[in-house]
Amino acid sequence: MLAEQFGKLVRDQRVRKRLRQVDVARSAAVSRTVLSRLEQGRAEPVQTDVLDRLLRVLEISPQVVARSGPDAARIQARME
Repeated sequence: MLAEQFGKLVRDQRVRKRLRQVDVARSAAVSRTVLSRLEQGRAEPVQTDVLDRLLRVLEISPQVVARSGPDAARIQARME
């Protein structure tokens, strides 16, 4: 998955859950700056444990990430 697609997935789920960046970042034990850059597809390589924590906080399954791509919006709609 491209960084931009992953960032969009994270941002869309955060917005859908009506969470602020600062709250997600705090819950996932990352800085708000890291989360912001990740959402914009501009993050430096991020450690897997950071990604795992973000997915857990946002309730995004690894299967959704694996299937994400051009049809990410359709998959995300199923999560609602």
